[in-house]
Amino acid sequence: MKKYRKNGKITNMKSIVNLKEPIIIFTGPSGVGKGTIERLLFEFEELNLSLSCSATTRKPRNGELNGIHYYFIDIDSFRDKMKHRKFLEFSYHLNNYYGTLYSELKKIHEKKMVPMLEIETNGVKKVIERFKKENLNDKYNLITIFLAPPSIDDLRKRIISRGSENNQTLKDRLKKAEDEIKDSSIFKYKIINDIPERAANEIREILHKELGIDQTK
Repeated sequence: MKKYRKNGKITNMKSIVNLKEPIIIFTGPSGVGKGTIERLLFEFEELNLSLSCSATTRKPRNGELNGIHYYFIDIDSFRDKMKHRKFLEFSYHLNNYYGTLYSELKKIHEKKMVPMLEIETNGVKKVIERFKKENLNDKYNLITIFLAPPSIDDLRKRIISRGSENNQTLKDRLKKAEDEIKDSSIFKYKIINDIPERAANEIREILHKELGIDQTK
């Protein structure tokens, strides 16, 4: 697995990677602190990040808005888009489909922003397979980042501190987390979330390199 560590200030950076449209995939086990890291990353304005809005067949919950929280579409429309390969990735969970539309990525790229997707490890596997099969690496710069806890014991403490899990659901979450961590070698970067600010700055440096952002300006 390729790892990038902060090693002084990046200077004279060439933006060769900018010839390809970037897609960031950000993944990690439940309870690892993805939401906190995302909030910190979005404070770095030079990254021009935009969270990708997923499509789903489930009904909107109270307060959810179409095009903001999700694109809410009926199952026939979703399946038609699947048939015509309109999705970068899709999954079926709890009797509903979820997916990332190419049109959403295009909309973000046209705004000169960088789409950021938060999907599960199994979904990332499918995306990587698709990139290889369809030579999508020629068009997109796929930046996959896995956020890991310092240890499973640390993750256990974080989940318990939420106070929302019983013994069985805690056990299930930790087992899933262990499986995800084992699969983390498929990601381009693996970041340990020991201190959120440090982890966010490490990811920031990675994105400076990947996006060709010159810090000297």
